[in-house]
Parts: sequence; structure tokens; C-alpha cells
Amino acid sequence: MLILSVSEAKRQIKDLVAQVDLRNQVFYITRYSQPKAVMMSVQQYESLVRQINQLQGDLARVSAGRPY
Repeated sequence: MLILSVSEAKRQIKDLVAQVDLRNQVFYITRYSQPKAVMMSVQQYESLVRQINQLQGDLARVSAGRPY
């Protein structure tokens, strides 16, 4: 995971997209030294969303007394 400022990301956007797409690289984008965004591949993002949805479903089942 690499950290870049917004201005650095703007200058390198084509290269960053290639790295995200081809190497599954993840970038933190900062503004005034504070993290403001994350840049990752669509596949990585969709995988995280699926995992979150699965965990939310699991938690709901356990909370309802149905662990399986």
C-alpha cells in the first residue's frame, strides 16, 4: 500500500490506474497529510463488499439465535 497526495495522484493517474488494474496495488490518497480516499481495483472493491455482506448476514443470524 502506497500513500500519495491528491496532487501526486493527479499527475500520475494513468500509471496509478495501470498499477491498480495489473498489480492489484492499493493507494491511500491524502489531502493536507490526512487520508481522504483509497484507490483499488474494482475486483478488490467487489470482494470487500461481498465479504462485508457475508459478515453482516452471519451477524444477523447469530443475533437472531440462528448461527447456521
